[in-house]
Amino acid sequence: MTSVYVQCGSKSGLNPAFEAAARNIGCVLATGGIRVVYGGVRTGLMGSLASSVLAHGGRIVGVLPRFIAGSEIAHEGLSDVRIVASLAERKALMLELSEAVIMLPGGVGTQDEFWEVLAAAQLGFHAKPCGMLNTEGYYDSLLAFIDRAVAEGFFPAAERASIVVAGEPADLVARLCERAAQI
Repeated sequence: MTSVYVQCGSKSGLNPAFEAAARNIGCVLATGGIRVVYGGVRTGLMGSLASSVLAHGGRIVGVLPRFIAGSEIAHEGLSDVRIVASLAERKALMLELSEAVIMLPGGVGTQDEFWEVLAAAQLGFHAKPCGMLNTEGYYDSLLAFIDRAVAEGFFPAAERASIVVAGEPADLVARLCERAAQI
């Protein structure tokens, strides 16, 4: 795996463990030679991720919709910035530029990105492995929902099995690399 699309919050959240996890996974990806593709802002978990990747000598691509590109929240330290017209184009380009997807804690936007990636996989548009960093059980209720959707016949069991879940960044990245090598 040489590149990964990381989805995470533009806010840091209240639990300091979320920011620590974003910094940690940035370090793991950078030192592992894995390019990061993300939403291009300097705030929240996205900013912590990007700053960590850069601090550890990693490569990072920021994908920004035009309406954010000129704002004060755009990360100014990125060497590779792609400007797109809309949020839809942003998500499509981030997926196109990556070989796998990782979701860290976040809110509605993070969830929107993850569900779109899963839906595209279900429809056969890609076979990229998807990972969920379940820091301090943040996604336990989401995983319970997905398991209920499987039990009720709304979500394929094979798709559920394809979501790699781990609580520690290094473990998640290692398991995603293994999965990517099998594809």
